[in-house]
Amino acid sequence: MKKSQKTKLEKIRKAVEKEKKRLRITEPKFTIQIGAFLNEENAVTLFNSLKMKDYDLHLFTATDTLGRVWYNVRIGFYPDFNKASMAADSISLREDMPTLVRPLDKL
Repeated sequence: MKKSQKTKLEKIRKAVEKEKKRLRITEPKFTIQIGAFLNEENAVTLFNSLKMKDYDLHLFTATDTLGRVWYNVRIGFYPDFNKASMAADSISLREDMPTLVRPLDKL
């Protein structure tokens, strides 16, 4: 890549970052956990039961310090804890299930 192209690309990146700050757009940092299972089948069953309710579902898999694999059913992506917490309260009431706000990439 030529130096002039690198300079243009860097200017574009800076402009995008400036615009994100202006619009207060941030990367998601939190999600809502509605179930955590050591058995994948249980996670898939919950996932499928919620799928038709139009939630932004995802399955997060992680290994704990004891080497156990956890299958976590999660809903949504939120930029801050407060927004995730408000959504979690709403989902808990609607589904009559406990929820937990979690960092996006953590157990």
